[in-house]
Amino acid sequence: MPTLAAGPGTVAASGCTEFSVSFALLTTDNSRQISFGVTRGCLDASTPLYVISFVLRDKIDGEFQDRVRLLITVGPESHDKAQAIIDRGLRSAQKNFLEGPVTTKAKAAPAGTTESTAKGAAIAKETAKVLDK
Repeated sequence: MPTLAAGPGTVAASGCTEFSVSFALLTTDNSRQISFGVTRGCLDASTPLYVISFVLRDKIDGEFQDRVRLLITVGPESHDKAQAIIDRGLRSAQKNFLEGPVTTKAKAAPAGTTESTAKGAAIAKETAKVLDK
């Protein structure tokens, strides 16, 4: 019988727990929102999978609309760094990196950018560097 992954927020038999944490920043003029998150899922009862999300939203006609939406899978070599963000939140250097270089590149990207587009793939690669800050 195959081993099933843990349900959301539940602990699997071997201890893999699905969990997600996200951070949102709103610009001082309330016209742009930047969201960053780290999610830990379970491929099976003992194998976690980490995903970084980055979303840049612009306020258009009074409502926020996604401009850039990226999902970045974290390789096993960086699982401990992704887990550290879940455990303690973003360090100042990480927050500054996301608000600075990553957001600057995302603002220059066309609406509808995802990790599947050329521009989005480059921004996704840059965003993953937050783990090393």
